[in-house]
Amino acid sequence: MTLSSRSTAVALALFLGACAPSTRVAHNPAPAPSPTRSQLGCFQVLEDRSADIDLPPSFRQDIPARVALTLERDDKFPLVPGWRLAALGDETAEARRALRDGSWWPLENGGVQVQFGDGTSGVGLSLAPSGTHFEGEARTYSAVGDHWFHTPVRLDRIACPSPPTMIARIDPSDQR
Repeated sequence: MTLSSRSTAVALALFLGACAPSTRVAHNPAPAPSPTRSQLGCFQVLEDRSADIDLPPSFRQDIPARVALTLERDDKFPLVPGWRLAALGDETAEARRALRDGSWWPLENGGVQVQFGDGTSGVGLSLAPSGTHFEGEARTYSAVGDHWFHTPVRLDRIACPSPPTMIARIDPSDQR
């Protein structure tokens, strides 16, 4: 194994391991080459929003109420290219930013990995299929600090209430 391929393998392992799978997922599922029809669509995000849940408010606001998993390719993370997320109506500014900067990846056995946020901080979902929806766990991640928080989460398939909206990303070269 060359140094370059070893570095890529380590980066991929760290990236996919950032959101440890829930107890519903028996192991860290491998990425799938492309999404299946059952992984695409519009979803209501259902997470435990009770006051005693182990997820700080600063991360809760990154989780949108609804999301669309799209077929638009995303090369924001060049080592592990994914697919874009889209908004389904009004969301808080924080949730819109998390959708804009986030991505999703199909996994083996029909599961999905969803990242709300950029590569520095946000909430990652590790989900397994369960009927017509997905169930698993949401985990926070941050480049600063070592506190990880988690909560059960579910994506319930819904009819798209409006056409999904891709939120334009800001080109870093445009900010001077």
